[in-house]
Amino acid sequence: MISLLTFILSCWGLTHIIVSGKILDDIRNYIIVKSQFLGDLITCHQCTGLWIGMALSFLFPNLHDVIPRFGFILYGFISSGSCSLIISVIYMMSRVGRN
Repeated sequence: MISLLTFILSCWGLTHIIVSGKILDDIRNYIIVKSQFLGDLITCHQCTGLWIGMALSFLFPNLHDVIPRFGFILYGFISSGSCSLIISVIYMMSRVGRN
């Protein structure tokens, strides 16, 4: 359970850096101008979370004990949904303070 939580938080952190991180603004803007497809991909928490989850699942080998073989696809879905859920909660929380 701890490794799954660590996986989800790692995916969220990396996804948020890629999608919203100030340090990557220039690179992100360059990609957006050069390729609409890749630009759409790296500006969406859900889309980026899918690919980050698939990639990071290989760095968490104990996750594959639970779901072997093609588990990396499932972990991509878990990451995508988690990133989407976390960003939605953050947006809702930020709006509550304004009203």
